Amino acid sequence: MGGDRVALEYAVLVVNGRPVSEPYVDHSRIDGTYFGPVTVPAGHVFVLGDNRFGSIDSRVYGPVPLDAVTGRVLGVLD
Repeated sequence: MGGDRVALEYAVLVVNGRPVSEPYVDHSRIDGTYFGPVTVPAGHVFVLGDNRFGSIDSRVYGPVPLDAVTGRVLGVLD
């Protein structure tokens, strides 16, 4: 979300300095993947695929404007 600081450290998603639990990601296959950190602009979201090595997501296209997102939130970061 806007204002969050997002990074990948050793393929682990880190938001605002805290690692995020992602049990669906197989970290053994993507060790050594790094990105950021970047700060998400207001009114945008950072989208990230679970295939860290091969996903084309906000690391390529940048943050996505909220008005371009269609769907509903199923969970949020603590």
